[in-house]
Amino acid sequence: ELFTKIQNIKLKAAQSESMVQEITHDVKSLDYAKRHLTHSVTVLKRLQMLVTAVDQLEAMSNNRQYKESAQLLQAVIQLMQHFKSYKSVPQISQLSDRITILRKSLETCVIRELENGFNQDGYLVGQPWLLHDACLVADVLGDITKEKIIKRYVDLELANYRQIFRPLEEVSQLDNTSRRYAFLKRILKVCDDEHAEVFPTNWAVSARVCEKFCEYTR
Repeated sequence: ELFTKIQNIKLKAAQSESMVQEITHDVKSLDYAKRHLTHSVTVLKRLQMLVTAVDQLEAMSNNRQYKESAQLLQAVIQLMQHFKSYKSVPQISQLSDRITILRKSLETCVIRELENGFNQDGYLVGQPWLLHDACLVADVLGDITKEKIIKRYVDLELANYRQIFRPLEEVSQLDNTSRRYAFLKRILKVCDDEHAEVFPTNWAVSARVCEKFCEYTR
């Protein structure tokens, strides 16, 4: 009788252990499913945000609302980082291509905006705030776009200098050095006073003008 009781206890213990293992397995499966579902919901929310942001960015850029475009473009770039591993999905691939086209279009627009903002003599003819907002977009687009704008501006501001102080001209002789630096001071005054509202301070445009001036003067 005692042996039978011990066997029954062992059998119940084994059944209890089996039940605990089954429950543990079910709980783990549910937890995995919950995490997977949570991740899927997060991905879908980000995708919805990305699509909405791209739609808004297209509308803003078409309306030359560059300040808002810069903010949206930054958001689009950040959101797109979450979908790098989904590039094989056709819809994601199409969205990525759409963003690439939009970035190229924005680059063309802001460069043209800055080109039209100054006349051939380097005088400001555009709206400073609009040109500044275009520069904000260029900042988000990256260094290549920014450098194109800065190079064009510096070359434009120093075009007259290169024309006047050409090599072998009398005005280019050593005893006319003071005239060169007087010319530079006038250019810098224009950059720092009249064009200060156009370019972000971290672009250091005046410094780039000085650098190019020294290169031309050597």
